[in-house]
Amino acid sequence: MNIRLLVYSAFTASFEGGNPAGIFWQDADLNSGQMQDIARLAGYSETVFIHPSHKANYRFRYFTPDMEVPACGHATLAALTWLKDSGALKSSKGSVETPGGLLPFMMDSNTGFLFIRQPAPVYGPVLDPEPIAGSLGISSDSLAPGLPVQCMSTGLWDIMVPVKDETILMKLKPDMAKIQKISHESSATGYHVFSPANHQYAAYCRNFAPAAGIPEESATGTASGALGAYLIKHGSINSSHMIFRQGDALNRPSEIHVRIENHNRPYLHIWVGGQAISLGKKSLTI
Repeated sequence: MNIRLLVYSAFTASFEGGNPAGIFWQDADLNSGQMQDIARLAGYSETVFIHPSHKANYRFRYFTPDMEVPACGHATLAALTWLKDSGALKSSKGSVETPGGLLPFMMDSNTGFLFIRQPAPVYGPVLDPEPIAGSLGISSDSLAPGLPVQCMSTGLWDIMVPVKDETILMKLKPDMAKIQKISHESSATGYHVFSPANHQYAAYCRNFAPAAGIPEESATGTASGALGAYLIKHGSINSSHMIFRQGDALNRPSEIHVRIENHNRPYLHIWVGGQAISLGKKSLTI
């Protein structure tokens, strides 16, 4: 079977960098095994498959090269941007059906950026920082004081790891086997490591997800949503709009915008968005 994928890079910074995602839209009745084969051959951190939905505008399924996952921020942004660019998406608001639930989306009329609302944040356990620091090739003294190493989720579980500064962040020496083991033990996709930034960015970030077959990812939407909730929870930032910088270690600069609503209510509304650009098409044979 000949397969044609669209490829979009999501969360690009100034129309460069970002995180590429494969997009499958052909009218083909594929089973889960075939979708997994396509994602493995495509080789992107996620490939999204677009289906009709009776509950929302579309139904999306997401596959890494190794497994299906219930949510993926950058692939959702990539697919919605392609649907908008192609003229298939007629509305500036709507929702997509995913294995992780219905995700509302909206378009910012000023920037043209698409934003996707994440599931309500879930604050998981605080973890022992020593083994996690060791798995990154640093001592616990390099971790940011006053902030916990904590499991968080706005669709996928990630371990939030705060470090003191960008220099430490960029010089990490991750041990993927150790990260994978700790992630499995915590039922997490991986680590979202971040440091304080400047007035333009709320944080500089790196994401390691070997448990999902992704050693390092250049832009992660769901983890950025979780980080926004984490920073609000622990009083590090009190802002309704944050921009996270990611991907520099991979020479793929990325900017993830996070908007926070309902600051003073039990459940935050977290919107993750940005821009995405076409990288063309890719042909595969399965």
